[in-house]
Amino acid sequence: MIAYIHNNPAHHEFVTDPADWPHSSWHTYLMAKPTKLSRKEGIAWFGGAEAFVKFHRMQKNREVILQFED
Repeated sequence: MIAYIHNNPAHHEFVTDPADWPHSSWHTYLMAKPTKLSRKEGIAWFGGAEAFVKFHRMQKNREVILQFED
């Protein structure tokens, strides 16, 4: 669900990449600055920061997006 939400602006063509949306928590997950977001837990669900980014990039694929919309 996290990746679905982060990719929504790209899916609807407001931006071409989820990292380009300035109002996204995407940036918070990847920064070192303290936050109230459960960043470590969220990153762990993906298997680490690299996997987090990789999954988000993969989700641009329409088939991955559709699995969350069904």
